[in-house]
Amino acid sequence: SPQSISAIILRKLKDVADGEIGNLVVIESPTINAFVSPTSTDVFVYYGLVHAFMRYCDNNGIVPTEDMFAYLIGHEMTHVLQKLHPSNIPQSIKDDERKYKQYRQNLEYDADRRSLLLMRDAGYNPKDAIHVLNFLLSMGDKPYTEVHPRSTFRTLQILEILNDPNNVMYVDTMQKNLDEEEKEKLLTPEHNALGIG
Repeated sequence: SPQSISAIILRKLKDVADGEIGNLVVIESPTINAFVSPTSTDVFVYYGLVHAFMRYCDNNGIVPTEDMFAYLIGHEMTHVLQKLHPSNIPQSIKDDERKYKQYRQNLEYDADRRSLLLMRDAGYNPKDAIHVLNFLLSMGDKPYTEVHPRSTFRTLQILEILNDPNNVMYVDTMQKNLDEEEKEKLLTPEHNALGIG
């Protein structure tokens, strides 16, 4: 069952995580989402996300693996480790809408990077994360919320990491990522060496 497989994955990732992680809670709902709560160390996954991903795999001739789900769970685990609570965000950032949006987007990029590290350390194949990101792209490239980067940019980042073994898979949340205009340039035909978009 999704619950038992997810629990196995969570246990393997927890063994290599540097911080306290609670339980994995699978919610019986068609909603396509996963999340963490600022007041809990648990990871929440909706059945709708699992079923939608399984359908995507089936429709595209992909055999779903534990590794793919490890990326999803590792991403949410990282949000727990980031201690994503408003009280942990500096007031100077909360007071500036642009800085706040950039800060939260950087947390998402950081969660992607650290999920790859957790996967690697737990014995999973980080390259399987690409299937999950392609699944997200198949649902549209608009961010889920204003603080989520576009799936295209997330995929670009992960491909760059996976294609360069010397790439550092961690970013400080205060580090500035490319702004939207610079990222758009990467997606133009003359710059789009990775074939994204």
